[in-house]
Amino acid sequence: MKLNFFRFYHEKFQNPDTRMITIIATILYIFSPIDLIPIFVPIFGVVDDSILLIMFAVEMTIWYKNKLKKPKQAKTEVIDVEIKS
Repeated sequence: MKLNFFRFYHEKFQNPDTRMITIIATILYIFSPIDLIPIFVPIFGVVDDSILLIMFAVEMTIWYKNKLKKPKQAKTEVIDVEIKS
C-alpha cells in the first residue's frame, strides 16, 4: 500500500504557501463532529482523528526543528558619523 496521503500531507505542510491552510484544515477536522469514519464505529471511529493528530504533531516538530536550525541573519546597519572639530 502506497502512503500517498502521508506524502501529500507532508508536501503541503512543508510548502510555505500552503502551510497555514494545512494547519487550519487539520485543526478544524480534528475538532469537527463530522468525520470520515463516524465516531460510533468501534475502534475505527477514533483512528482517523488519531492518525491525523499524530501526522500533525510530527510535521509541526519537523518544521520547528528546521526553523531553529536556520541561522538568523544579523541585521547590520551602517551609521555615517561626521565629527566636526
